[in-house]
Amino acid sequence: MERNAFIYGLSAFLLAQLSYLIVLISSGPIRPAGIPLAIGAVLISVAISWFLLPHTGEMRVPVLVYGSVITAMAVAAILCGGNQWLVAVGAVIFTVSDALIAANRFVAEIPAATFLIMLTYYTAQYLLTTDARSNNYAAEKV
Repeated sequence: MERNAFIYGLSAFLLAQLSYLIVLISSGPIRPAGIPLAIGAVLISVAISWFLLPHTGEMRVPVLVYGSVITAMAVAAILCGGNQWLVAVGAVIFTVSDALIAANRFVAEIPAATFLIMLTYYTAQYLLTTDARSNNYAAEKV
């Protein structure tokens, strides 16, 4: 994939992650019980970044920014994601999907990458929007 096309795609997904982040933060109070899981998500994200960043070359800063935002989104889903644990699971799976994309692009080709990426991406989207669909959340908050 051409560098510019990758940057445009990364930028579009960055906006989506920021949108999820805003909605999740405004979805309710922080659930203290989620703090250990949120810390775990941050530590896993740091490990993934530590593994990926040496392979990203000139894309290091955009990848680091995107990784930070998707981590913030996952933490917000864990701590504030409505009343359904499925939202948090969806955010974590979304992070896995994006980690697969990055590893496939920057480290080594992953067998069945397209299938695995799309499977995790669509599963994540379904789970992330579960709370919105079940509670008419979007209509109430907009």
